[in-house]
Amino acid sequence: MVTASKDEWMIKGFYPAIHNKNQNPHIAYRSYFETYIQKEVRQILNVKNISLFGKFVKILVGRIGNIINFSTLSNEVGASVHTLQSWFSVLEASFICYSLQPYYANINKRLVKSQKLYFYDVGLASYLLGIETPDQMARDPARGALFET
Repeated sequence: MVTASKDEWMIKGFYPAIHNKNQNPHIAYRSYFETYIQKEVRQILNVKNISLFGKFVKILVGRIGNIINFSTLSNEVGASVHTLQSWFSVLEASFICYSLQPYYANINKRLVKSQKLYFYDVGLASYLLGIETPDQMARDPARGALFET
């Protein structure tokens, strides 16, 4: 039995269907993401510019493991802070990504300090970053943040 490397696990992710049916993760995640955007996001948010939403998600995944700053994202995406926060709340409700509050012994600091961004599935995040092979994963600057995810 051959065991997969950490990099292979991070590319494959942990969605059960990919493992049960031995699917190509790149194809499976592409289908999942396109279906998610085309159907669910359009219905939930009534997004008029789907490509702008897709750009937001891809920029967001580039920030994995980092502090979320909607003002900076707004400038890069070309949409208002309010719109991006609305889109992010749908991504959170759909279990695509989440924000993690920092831990401090001082409760006031916990409430004031900025949150970090993570995706629920490392395979989806790897797909969105365009990582398809263990060699790409090994030299990608986001590797550590993906492993942390």
